[in-house]
Formats: sequence, C-alpha cells, structure tokens
Amino acid sequence: MPESLNEFNKDVAIYLPENISTRTILADLSKRWQFEDSSFDASMMTWALHWMGKKHRHVIKELVRVMKPGGIGLLTTLTPFDVLIKNQLFPHTFSLDDLERLYPDADEISSVVPKTGDVTHPMWKVRLDTVIEKCLIQNSDFVIVQTHLRSRVGRKELVGVQPEYLTRIICEEGCEVLRFDNYKNVNYPNEYSSGPKKKTLLYYVFRKF
Repeated sequence: MPESLNEFNKDVAIYLPENISTRTILADLSKRWQFEDSSFDASMMTWALHWMGKKHRHVIKELVRVMKPGGIGLLTTLTPFDVLIKNQLFPHTFSLDDLERLYPDADEISSVVPKTGDVTHPMWKVRLDTVIEKCLIQNSDFVIVQTHLRSRVGRKELVGVQPEYLTRIICEEGCEVLRFDNYKNVNYPNEYSSGPKKKTLLYYVFRKF
C-alpha cells in the first residue's frame, strides 16, 4: 500500500528508484510467492513479519528473491514479533480441533474468560511454556522481551528476537543493510507498546547484491 511508505523516514527516499508504481496482490506469505526471481526494483513489508512465527526466515528469503540485484528492501516489524506467545488467546470461532492441529506441542488448551482488558466472553487459552523454554535454550537470539500489562486480550509474555538477529538473516540472504533503527513506544492499537517503554519497532533498509 503506498501509504505504508509513511512508516519509513523520509531519508529513505534517496535509496528508492524514481516513479515507483505499486501493486497490491493477495498472497499466502508462508508459501513461495507467485513472482519470478528478480522481478522488482524495490520490495517492502510492514507489520507482517511478526505474524509469521517460525516461518519468518522463509518470508525474508522470498522478500529478497523477488528483488532485482541492486534493488532496495524495506522492512518494519514489531519486536517482539510473535515467534511464540505465552498463553495465546483465540475466540471460540476457532474450533478446539483446529487449535490442537496448530499447536500440537501445547502444554494445555483450555476455555477461559480473560480477567483483564475489555474481553468478557470465553476464549481458548493455549499455554506454551515448555515449547518456549526449549526455544530459548536452543537459540540465544530468542528472548522474553516484554510483558504487556494492558493488552485487550489479557496479559501476555512474548518471545521476540534480538535486533541483530534479523540483520544477520538479511545479510545471509545476500543483502547489505543500509539503515537500521530501533524505535520505542509505537502507538499500536493492541497496547503492544504499554508497560515498560521498550523499543518495539525494528526498521531496516537494505540493498541486494
């Protein structure tokens, strides 16, 4: 979306080709994208990577694959992005069978009524303590970043990543990071920025070799 360019500092304009035209196509980000290799002068992803969980590496690989050599990539994402969420909550529109398939390693899936926020109807709670503990032990880049005290769907602890982790992945995919910033207290509608004033937005500009 053209307005997504507003996520980036105006200084980024110096890196972009002139007369950019935009295309918006619905796609399943978890699969191979429908574009050929080296199709675009620039590719941009805002507010999507943190939803991709353990498929985040695939998404960055695809973002780079569709860029031409010398092309510019723009990426913003929350940190923590949702590699895993402790006590993830889902509405009852999700069936228990679906959640059991999505989270086969969950410690527990139970029906609860959240005691915080403005949610007063029953929801499914997926508890992932064991998976998270194993994840933190196996990868030192994964960290418990923040507890969000005012989330509308209840108190959460999220597993996020060190900022350098995504920088390293971008470079391993054959790119040079031109700019990186780590902003704090993003005005996000689900109170992700509440609680301690952590830096909650990762912002990257990179060029494909």
